[in-house]
Amino acid sequence: MLRLCIEPLSKRSSRDPREAQPAMKSHAIDTCPACGQSNTRIAAELTEERSARYSAFSRVKYGGLLETWLEVIPPIVNQCLACGHCWYRYQPDADKLRLMYASARRLGATTLRSRSPTQAMISEMKKLRRIVYSGDHPPE
Repeated sequence: MLRLCIEPLSKRSSRDPREAQPAMKSHAIDTCPACGQSNTRIAAELTEERSARYSAFSRVKYGGLLETWLEVIPPIVNQCLACGHCWYRYQPDADKLRLMYASARRLGATTLRSRSPTQAMISEMKKLRRIVYSGDHPPE
């Protein structure tokens, strides 16, 4: 069972969650997660130019968290030569993933934009309701 703890911002600790990190762990995945083949190549890794962009992205999106992981979890992307699937070779453990997602910041607009359904969408939904509720009275 997943348990979520939601508390007001005023009650949250102002302490940085990265301060008391346990020992960093990563998992190397050398075989393709999609097909299981071990015939792979490195598709991408950090160069000096990419490193600067990666650090800038880490600061903007994760408050610099990913930069602190470079020694243990280098961002190397492998590619399977059998099926073409790509994946990060080194992946953080579950605790580090939770920390990463908790540190993430929204990059786009802060409000979600929605649009009213078009007439074509409304017509399509009416058709679907007729199929789903054939014989029954569809909800209006």
